[in-house]
Amino acid sequence: MLEEGPVRYSWTAAALADITFTAVASLLGYEIYGIDGGAIAFIIVSFVTMALSMRVLNDWDRMAVLRFGRYVGMIGPGLYLIVPFIDSTPITVDMRVISTVLRIEKIGTKDGLQVDADAIISWQVTEPQKAILNVHSYYDAVLFESQNAVKDIISNSVLAEILAGKDVLSEDIKKLIGDRIGGWGIEVISVELKDVLVIPGRTATPTTREALRQAEERSAGALPPPPGETYAGESGRE
Repeated sequence: MLEEGPVRYSWTAAALADITFTAVASLLGYEIYGIDGGAIAFIIVSFVTMALSMRVLNDWDRMAVLRFGRYVGMIGPGLYLIVPFIDSTPITVDMRVISTVLRIEKIGTKDGLQVDADAIISWQVTEPQKAILNVHSYYDAVLFESQNAVKDIISNSVLAEILAGKDVLSEDIKKLIGDRIGGWGIEVISVELKDVLVIPGRTATPTTREALRQAEERSAGALPPPPGETYAGESGRE
């Protein structure tokens, strides 16, 4: 994990650097081409400098500023200036809540079945500097860890528990994702495990057929849960 240095970006310093750059270029134009050349150089350099240095960010956006490749701070929202050719702004972070729909196929359950699962993960960047400095491509990384968390939780659960205890499993998935992305400056707001479908053709053996039958009966309330297990709406799960 990268160490965070002090924020060193300064709007005033960037503006002074832009003014100095424009003044020097105008003076050179004056020395070489006279007053007309200086005036033309001033107009051209002022326009180019403003075009290269101005950044306008929406209320929900934050932008990282790098100076000679080194992180110096975050800017946004509103109007900001950077130093052309010295500062760069390669990454913009969206601070709004993002809802990601996951479709994970062919997950093996604890009782030998295979299922397809849909889940909705809602998350938000809360500390943009960590999301940029501590992980490469934070959006893809959150998606990858979320998919793995859904697979891990489902693969360690029997089908009856999955079908009847989606709320409990959703909380387990949320906690697992939060543990894995801790330090990224990202908060997992909610996880909702939606449809879980048994893959046809995977219930041919007597063992898997019995597991499926018991799962359907337990999800319908016809059978009690196995010893030591509870479903959504009941307290806890061991």
